[in-house]
Amino acid sequence: MAYHYGHPKNDAVAEADFFLNNVLILEPTDLLVLDLETGDGLSQVEVNRWAKVWAGRVQERAGRKPVLYSSRFYMENQTGVGLNGPFSAWWYPRYPSSLANQIIWPETFNPTLPSPNAWGGPPDFWQFSSTFPSIEGQLDANVYNGTLAQLRAINQT
Repeated sequence: MAYHYGHPKNDAVAEADFFLNNVLILEPTDLLVLDLETGDGLSQVEVNRWAKVWAGRVQERAGRKPVLYSSRFYMENQTGVGLNGPFSAWWYPRYPSSLANQIIWPETFNPTLPSPNAWGGPPDFWQFSSTFPSIEGQLDANVYNGTLAQLRAINQT
């Protein structure tokens, strides 16, 4: 996957072009991800419009819709409205308190969803930990809410 931290204060097309110009290898199954965590002082409507333009440019150039990495805060306000159209999937960072001091793999995909939920349903990916142990230290841990075939088909939507 290729991952881009968005800055809505910048021109959306220029930022999408910068991102794609720096993706060295693009395989058919690679996911293109926009991390939308800051509004850079813009209104919710402006950030929403910026994200839609960014996603449209990525789809225009790469031939696939990007994935949106965004917290509950944007799915609870006007920032998230309608983003389930230009983005193929929602990657939701949510660290449940029941997992806070445990290192376990969740057995079910059942994160607490934002309310109201601008995406219109459950997220496709759930990042449930940022402190999962690995040989090299700690890493983010995620699950996908679907089958392997559905995961492979994300770029065909």
